[in-house]
Amino acid sequence: GDGARLSLEGVCRPGASAPPCGPGVELGTPYDVVLFTHCGFQIAVFDGRRWRPPAPPPSPPGDLLAGEMVLVSPDRAVFRAGSLDVSFVAAPADFLPFCA
Repeated sequence: GDGARLSLEGVCRPGASAPPCGPGVELGTPYDVVLFTHCGFQIAVFDGRRWRPPAPPPSPPGDLLAGEMVLVSPDRAVFRAGSLDVSFVAAPADFLPFCA
């Protein structure tokens, strides 16, 4: 519901078997996701892959941010939360953020 408390349990991790965390995301379909934003937008797991912003966007307040992730092309996704629009590009499978 609207008042659902965000927790780390809602954040996608590598190894998930079903979308939106795991493979099988449909192009152009928005999926509800929670991103770990403690260190800003550094990494997202979506469609069974790791993603990173091509350029560091402004850091959001707080450690967790709920929004929608859309696969806009095979190697590009967009995260939207309110007025926020953050582009992500596919990252290497071993990509890790500077701050974990």
